[in-house]
Amino acid sequence: VSDEVMVAYIKVVPMSDSEVETYQNDIRRGDTKRLFTHNDAGIHSHSPTTAEEIRRHLEVYRDTDFSRIYWEASYGDKANYFSDIASVRPSVGWEHYDRPGIGEEERSWRILRDKNIDPFEVALDHAHEIGLEFHAGFRVAAFNFPPPYDHFNRGKSFFNNHPELRGTSRSGTHSPRLAYTYSETRRFVVSILSEIASYPVDGIALLYNRRLPLVDYEPP
Repeated sequence: VSDEVMVAYIKVVPMSDSEVETYQNDIRRGDTKRLFTHNDAGIHSHSPTTAEEIRRHLEVYRDTDFSRIYWEASYGDKANYFSDIASVRPSVGWEHYDRPGIGEEERSWRILRDKNIDPFEVALDHAHEIGLEFHAGFRVAAFNFPPPYDHFNRGKSFFNNHPELRGTSRSGTHSPRLAYTYSETRRFVVSILSEIASYPVDGIALLYNRRLPLVDYEPP
């Protein structure tokens, strides 16, 4: 038994004047717009190559009760915008990825870069156009990815270039994370946050949901 279905036809039924009025009154309400949503900028799993394909990921929120979207701008020093500081895809050697889908994602980034289409800027502009607050997300601890996600570690790497800033366990063992106990780590993160804030975002959300702790038993 197949689990796939296809649309055979669509029947469009005109709305009455009263139905149109009811609908328009409903979408003009502000008291119901209390929902927030989050997107980890995983749009590249769909391999967009145009601005319109990026906008489609936000269009579903038009005239709904969603008032805000959190869109990930960067996870550690891996940016989802065209950064001058952080690493931006496509990654070095992306043509040789053997993990399904990764090559297509990297190719998507290359095409968008060639067209000078900043996916973060496109998403931000369209969110504002449809009435959504746009808040940038920053994963504070995502400077290093374990397998099978280690393809994200290619390109510029503050983590690889600064082993002296890694976390330290109680026994003195270095961890695969950067430690915020060091002022160098904090300064670098602030530089990325400042770059993100150069866009007309409505806020920046610091995401503490993965790869903690940020502070362990470092000498400071």
